[in-house]
Amino acid sequence: LDEWEPEELQEVSKSLVSSTQHLKVIQKNPVTDLTYADIDKPCKLLLSTLVDYSLLGLGLIPSIAKAKSTVGMLTDDAVIIPHSAKVFAVGVQLDLDTQPYKFNSIWNEYAWSLQPLPINLATTSHTVLTEPFQVFPEFKFNDNHTLKAITDKQCHTKVIGTGVIHAFVYYYSLHLNECFSVSNAQDSRNSPMPQQALCYVLPTPVTAQQNLDVLASHNRTRIWFELKPPSPSALPSTSTSSSTPTAPPPGATTDTKDYRYFLERWRVDLLNDTQRTECYKTALNEVLQDLTDSTGGQAGGFDVLDVDCSLGLFALMLSDNSAVRKVYATEKRSHVMNSAMMVAKENGLDSKIKFINKEVRKVRFGPENDIERIPDVIVFENFDPSGVGEGILVFVQHLRNAIGADKFKLVKEGEKPEEEDDDDD
Repeated sequence: LDEWEPEELQEVSKSLVSSTQHLKVIQKNPVTDLTYADIDKPCKLLLSTLVDYSLLGLGLIPSIAKAKSTVGMLTDDAVIIPHSAKVFAVGVQLDLDTQPYKFNSIWNEYAWSLQPLPINLATTSHTVLTEPFQVFPEFKFNDNHTLKAITDKQCHTKVIGTGVIHAFVYYYSLHLNECFSVSNAQDSRNSPMPQQALCYVLPTPVTAQQNLDVLASHNRTRIWFELKPPSPSALPSTSTSSSTPTAPPPGATTDTKDYRYFLERWRVDLLNDTQRTECYKTALNEVLQDLTDSTGGQAGGFDVLDVDCSLGLFALMLSDNSAVRKVYATEKRSHVMNSAMMVAKENGLDSKIKFINKEVRKVRFGPENDIERIPDVIVFENFDPSGVGEGILVFVQHLRNAIGADKFKLVKEGEKPEEEDDDDD
C-alpha cells in the first residue's frame, strides 16, 4: 500500500491485525520500491488487485513482473491471481447532442484525447460500427513472454454499420483462476465496474460489410489503437472539411503516426450538456426579449459579446435570434477559434458572427477596433467547478472598466437588473 496516508494506514493495519496475527503491512510502491528484504520468506501466492477500467492503467503487469523477477519474493510454483486476461474491442461512432446545430466539420476531423478515458456505454449515446474482436493474444501472468509490450499488432474485424468511427471501446475478461472470471463488458453480469475504456482515433468513415484493419499497441500500462483506412473510393462522404493532417501540438506525445491537432475532450462534454445549453438558451432569449420590450426594438438589432466562446455553440444560438444584429465571439486559442469558425460556416451563421482571436482583456472597443459598438449583452461561460477559477471576476471587472460601470448590469437567474438582491441568488 503506497497511496494511503500514514494515519489511514495505521488505522487499517490495526483493525486487520486485531483479527489475525499473520499480517505484515508494507507501505511501498510494489513496482518501484518493494524488495525481497521486505518479504520474510518466498510467497506461494501472489494476488494483485491493480485493475482499473482499462485493465493495465494501475500497473497490473509491472507489479506482477516485478514480483516474479525479484529473487526471494515468490516460490517457483507460486500461484498468481489473476491467472490471465483477454482484451476485446469494438469501433464506435459517438453522437453529439447539439440539435439543431451541426458540428460535423470538427467532430469528424479530430481525435479528441491522447489518453484512454473511462466510458459507460450503457449511458453514452453511441453506435457500434464493427464486430467485436480480440485485441492481443491472451495475457498469461505466469508467462513473461505474453507480458511484453506490443507495437502495431494487426487486428481484423468487419464493419456492421455505415458511419464514422470516432474511437475504439475496449473491455476485458479477467480470469482469476481456471474457474472464476470477471469482466467489464457492457452486458456482463459479473462486472467489477460499469466503465469500459475509450481510445480515440482519427475519425474514419466506413461502410457496412467492409473489412477493417486495426493496429493495436500496448506499453504494459496503456493500450491504444490506430486505423488503417480502407480505400477512399469505398467510403461515404461524411465530412464537410478539407483539412489535412498536421503535427500534434508542441510538447504533446502521441503513439499514432498520423495525428491532427487535437481538441480537448471536455469541450465535447460541454456540447453534450443539454441542461446547461437549455438554461443558457432560455436566459439569453428572455434577456433579449426584455431588451426588445423595453426599447421597442433597437434599430438593426442588438450586439452581443460572447466571452471565451470555445467551439461557438452559444454564438450560434445568439446569431440565430432575430433580435441580434452582431455577435462578437472572443477565443484566445487559435485552433479552437478556427474550429468555431468552421462550425459557424457549416451552419450558415457565420455572417452574423465576428470571431476575435484574443483574450477578452486585450479586446479594444470603438470604431475601427475589435468591437465597433458597446455590446448590449455580454455572455460569460467562464465557470469551473469552483465558480471563479477561470477568471470570471477578473473579466467582469475589466469589462466594467472598459465599458463604464454605469452601463454594466448583471442579470441573475430569476430577477430583473433593477430589482434589489434577495437572499436567494
